[in-house]
Amino acid sequence: MTFRYLDGSEVYSRPGYPDEKKRWRKEIPVNPTFYQIPLRSIIPTRFDNLILAGRMLDASILAFSGLRVMVNMNQLGEAAGVTSYLALNQNKPVRDIVPGEVRSELIKGGSIII
Repeated sequence: MTFRYLDGSEVYSRPGYPDEKKRWRKEIPVNPTFYQIPLRSIIPTRFDNLILAGRMLDASILAFSGLRVMVNMNQLGEAAGVTSYLALNQNKPVRDIVPGEVRSELIKGGSIII
């Protein structure tokens, strides 16, 4: 089994053998303890007023393997709903909603945003 960590380290573990430790990506100055999904990944480029909540988001194959789990999809759906709410309230296309406003609204609703 291979464990890949957000800090770029990797541990390959198999019964009866010592763990093999290496890096799957080069070191970066900040140790990421979480990852983020950009709001733009759920807003298609060809449509001004369409938002996609769920597994049809735009991501690389490697990123998608970590994003497609239920907890992340729940949070993505919440962000899509908040973005839609803000677009309706401000009479703007979803594309024009500022991601910082979405984050603020999610925090007001009790979401943990770092």
